[in-house]
Amino acid sequence: MKSRVLIIIGMITIIVASLSYFAIYDNGSEEVIQVSIVIIPKGSYIVDNNLTFEPEEITVVIGVNNTLMWLNQETTPIFINSVNGNWTQLKINPNESEFLLFVKSGIYEYFGHPWMQGKVVVLEFDDIVSKPKTIFCDNDFTQQENNYILDPKSIEPNTIVIYDVTENTGTRLAISPSTLVIDFEENNTITWLNQGICTATVTDRERGLWGIDEIKLSTQKSIQFNNTGFYSFLVVAGIEGKSGRIVVLGDDIDSLSVGNRIKMAKAIISNNFRENPELVGVGGGGAEIGVHITINEKELELYEDAKSYYYEKYSEMIPFDVPIIIEFDEPIRQE
Repeated sequence: MKSRVLIIIGMITIIVASLSYFAIYDNGSEEVIQVSIVIIPKGSYIVDNNLTFEPEEITVVIGVNNTLMWLNQETTPIFINSVNGNWTQLKINPNESEFLLFVKSGIYEYFGHPWMQGKVVVLEFDDIVSKPKTIFCDNDFTQQENNYILDPKSIEPNTIVIYDVTENTGTRLAISPSTLVIDFEENNTITWLNQGICTATVTDRERGLWGIDEIKLSTQKSIQFNNTGFYSFLVVAGIEGKSGRIVVLGDDIDSLSVGNRIKMAKAIISNNFRENPELVGVGGGGAEIGVHITINEKELELYEDAKSYYYEKYSEMIPFDVPIIIEFDEPIRQE
């Protein structure tokens, strides 16, 4: 599936190629990414069918779900045009998609066929009065701050559960775990179990080489991974999307490229953010190649050689060789 993302900054358009656009959010916790989805329904190219974008108006919040994906289920191409020229015309072929990343608040109107009009309302995070509080959960859930997630103890090994959480603002899509680490030698099959309210699909977010077309309600489907490495996927159910990552460990892992191993290490460490309060961020960029692990600078006061201490700690957490760079900085956000 061909995709690209455009970053909208006023009237400036920046093109980032391929589905790797998710790296834009890389602050060490990609699991918070949520894609908002607008469907172009089949048959909408015929005016008498009275079909349009689903939904016609969508609200997104910067830093939460401000990546918008148009998914063309039509049998003909469609062109997405900004009424005010905020982005260049997007052509979406049948069964393909285009992405827009909105980084400036405002109201963005657009149209496809002359009878198809849509609107995107982009809010700043500060415009949200309070974080939504979960108002429904059962015995299989555990609370984390204002959210409820599936208790990992209730999930079978090598299984990713697709489910919905009801909040005071509505129902949202969730997956658990969002990062799954498996051992190729022990069990290289992963199962997606759909306990949500909509049929779900799973797609390879990086290359589009694998996926699951349809997981109906209360059913499950599995995929066997034949190679060690890093895999990124997108679950779509209804008009919502949720991203996740898979790390497949194996005896030949040290033969993988450094870039691949860095991705794997980042996923492993960021999956343990809550268990390591000193952790500020995880990245893979910079002049020095490796996994850049940022620690709260206050830790410098607690250890005589804090850099060596945390280098050893995170080296033990990563079960393969990869360059590790320990850095210190202030926390991005204080709770």
